[in-house]
Order: sequence, then structure tokens, then C-alpha cells
Amino acid sequence: MRKEKYNLPKGLLMKQFKYLKEIIIVFEKLLVQYGGEVIPCTEEEINVLESMLLFPYNLPIAFKEFLLYGGKEMGSIFSVRDFSYQTTKNYLEGRYNFIFRMFKLEDPNARFPSDIFVISRHISSNFTYILLSEGENPPVYWWEESEGGLEKSQKINDSFSNFLRETISIKATYLLIDSRRNNIQAGKPPHSKQFWIPNTIHFTEGITSEVLMKYLGFYFFSTLEEAATIIGVDPNSYLEELSGWKCRKITEDDTEVRFFPPETWEE
Repeated sequence: MRKEKYNLPKGLLMKQFKYLKEIIIVFEKLLVQYGGEVIPCTEEEINVLESMLLFPYNLPIAFKEFLLYGGKEMGSIFSVRDFSYQTTKNYLEGRYNFIFRMFKLEDPNARFPSDIFVISRHISSNFTYILLSEGENPPVYWWEESEGGLEKSQKINDSFSNFLRETISIKATYLLIDSRRNNIQAGKPPHSKQFWIPNTIHFTEGITSEVLMKYLGFYFFSTLEEAATIIGVDPNSYLEELSGWKCRKITEDDTEVRFFPPETWEE
């Protein structure tokens, strides 16, 4: 659900966006699927952030667009814990002291440049940042502990807009995987408790994977393969786990495998 708290009507606001317009269009489609609220910042709140920056710097336009669109909350896809108006405000109010202390452990003589703007930190061991002197849609950098000073930072994206696009894409992928995993786990047969009535041939000659799949409720290989991929095993290993039967070739030259009950399995 969207909370309309813009100073401008949404359509007019979007027309004024220079860097995030296409990203927001994609995000809004994801929002329909995954839900959540979008809560923007006001112009006054953005002015408060800018007043905390060292002269003569201002916030890049791309970052302002992010704040104006959903700086306080961006649905269930993009967590405010990643970066947001409030985290940025907290960093600036604290003058990056906690980040700087961490940084000084690696380089006791280091100084932060006056144009540094920290976007987020991660597990108190690294942080992402931009340089306010590098334009209105600046590159994004990553500093990792044990690497040295800022000169050891990695440029992880050529622009803030692309960094935001990739972050949203990664978060949406995690949500999709979690959704599929939950669906599969909910419908997953109990481990090694499958019931069917094997005949004599099954015990002596084994069961093909195609037949075993149907016994376990997978009527198409694609559904078995997807379930196995999400859980992180190979399809035959997954069939072994669900059935309690063991997979092997009949002879070394066989390309096909069959499944045998554990009591007939020989290593």
C-alpha cells in the first residue's frame, strides 16, 4: 500500500526525476507482488540532512530522488535496514564516529575526506559510501576491514542509481527464493517416510527415477529439479532423501541410474 506523503502529486514528482524513473517503474511492479508501504521524505527532511553536510557539499540528485520516493520505507522488498533517511540521519548526527573508530583500527593515521557520505554499514566490519564531489549520480564504494585505508576500497557500482537497482533486484530474488522454498517445504513429503508397495522386480532390479518421482508426487522432472535446486541438492540425492532408497548404476557403463532399498544396497 502506498502512503501519499509527497509535497508534489506522484505524477509530477516522477516527471521531475532524472535518475530513478525507470527503477521506480520496475519497483512498483514488484510492490504489487510483494506488498508493503512506500513512505517518502519531505523536502524539509532532506534539507535537514543537507544542513549536516560539510560546506560546500549537497546531497546528489540521485540520492535525493531515492529519499523523495521512499526514503523512509520501500515496501517489503527493500528494507530500511539497508539504507534509509533515518540511518543516514543517525550517521550524520554521530559524525560517523562509530564508523571512524572501526576505520582507525585498520589505519591509525587515516582521515575521512570531507566529501565522504556513508550509505550503510554491515556487521561493524565494512561500509558502503559515495563521495559528494563525484557528481549527481556518483559511484558507490565498499570498504572492508583488514584491507587498509580508503585507497583499498572497491568501486562496486558506477552510479548510485545502478546500485539501488541491483540492491532491489537482489532483495526481490531472496523473497522469491524464500517464497518458493516455503511452498516446497509445505508440500514436501516427510523424510524417508514415503509409502508405496514395491513389487519383487523393484527389489531385484530397482526403480527408475521416473517411476520413483511419481510415487513421491513429482509428475514432471522440472518440478523435482526446481525443488532440489532450491533446497540445494541434486535431484537424485533429493529422491534418495525422500524415499530412503539408494541410487546407483546397474553397471559401470550404464548412463541410467536406479533406486534400491537400503537392505540391498552394497557400497
